[in-house]
Amino acid sequence: MPAAQAGWEKVGTNDAGDHTAYVDRGTKQANGSVVRIWEMTDLSGTATLLPGMHYRSSKTHNEYNCKTRVTRYRTIVFYAGNMGTGAVVHSSDIPGNWQDIVPDSADEHKWRIVCRTK
Repeated sequence: MPAAQAGWEKVGTNDAGDHTAYVDRGTKQANGSVVRIWEMTDLSGTATLLPGMHYRSSKTHNEYNCKTRVTRYRTIVFYAGNMGTGAVVHSSDIPGNWQDIVPDSADEHKWRIVCRTK
């Protein structure tokens, strides 16, 4: 999904100011209590995934269970440039494990947006 074609909406920035989270509401798909949506994390600097693998942004196709308050990624792609641009550094289509959504976390904030809760 090219960055120019997506409708990225800023969700927030972490306390350190070095990670900014975005969602693309136009990609939201619901199947019962499970909702899938594309998200992006943009970094203010460069991070290292593995030795020799540096990235500045990532996109994830995330899944949220609105009833059980858990989340996982289905696809993740790391990019050399900001806002999902540049070369693909690494990608995986192997879904992650379901993780509990921690209260007052970025995941909870995104869960509230995706699941439309207050």
